[in-house]
Amino acid sequence: MKISINKCASLLLLTCSLQLAAKPVARVYDMKGTVFLKNSRGETSLLKQNSHIEERSEIILEEGALVELTDYYDTNYELAHGTHIKFFDKSIQLKKGKIWVNSLNTRFTTTITTANGVVDFRKSQFIVTYELDKAKSQFFVLNGMINVANILDRDLRVDILAGEFTFIDPDVDAGVPRSGTKIGEKSLAHSMIGFSKSAEPKSLLKSTSRSMASVSETSKGKIIFMTSSREPASVIEKKFKPIPSPIEMVPYTDAKIYYNGESLGSREDFMILPSQSPSAEKRTPASVLTSPSTMTQNEKGDEFQSLMTDLKSF
Repeated sequence: MKISINKCASLLLLTCSLQLAAKPVARVYDMKGTVFLKNSRGETSLLKQNSHIEERSEIILEEGALVELTDYYDTNYELAHGTHIKFFDKSIQLKKGKIWVNSLNTRFTTTITTANGVVDFRKSQFIVTYELDKAKSQFFVLNGMINVANILDRDLRVDILAGEFTFIDPDVDAGVPRSGTKIGEKSLAHSMIGFSKSAEPKSLLKSTSRSMASVSETSKGKIIFMTSSREPASVIEKKFKPIPSPIEMVPYTDAKIYYNGESLGSREDFMILPSQSPSAEKRTPASVLTSPSTMTQNEKGDEFQSLMTDLKSF
């Protein structure tokens, strides 16, 4: 009986010790200045480069200090001087100061919380600041998109895109985050104080500025002329419409004129010479006048009338 009780007690202690043991969630890869680390057991020590950060550990930076670390979900964090954070698995609590986040993670959603705000993100780059004396949280997005909400009302979220910022202030709109507003150069420069990034705010804003896909920066306020070799259908139709070939004139020939199989003469016999007046009569060929087979119209009519009379008599 005593053996079984001792075994149960040892198993219980082992289980409790395993539950209390915090797993590592991040690692320090660069730092300068004095930085304190407070682990989950309440033990405080100086942070060193390449140190592993356990879950529920706190990092406190003195003035002039700087820390760059990475978690195990493809996200890098840079902490400015005077910052105080607490690390969890896939989550960071910003108690004071500034964090520059650069996430390449597309699989999991990571969260950063302040005293009055919460931001969920995946692949993106942004800066989070929290002013302890004013209880004001600010979010500046440089790349990608983040979701921002008041920590007391997470259902009311706002999407902040690249080149925009928002803030949460208990004295403004009851602490509800505003819609995304374009980042100003002065505001971004103020938020970058204390980081080691060498990029100028103006270049960051230029690289993250958003414009219409069909309009470039150099074409604002100007008429855009479309340059294309394609022509309208009406122009193409006229352009390729075949031109009729000129009528080929047949040279004049002295053709003969026939009537009922008999030649009446050549064409010249019926032409009026220029020297003749318009009132001059046409010259009738002698062969027509002397031909026994030629008959006038009256003669043909009298012969037809006599034939009809003969037929009626039968």
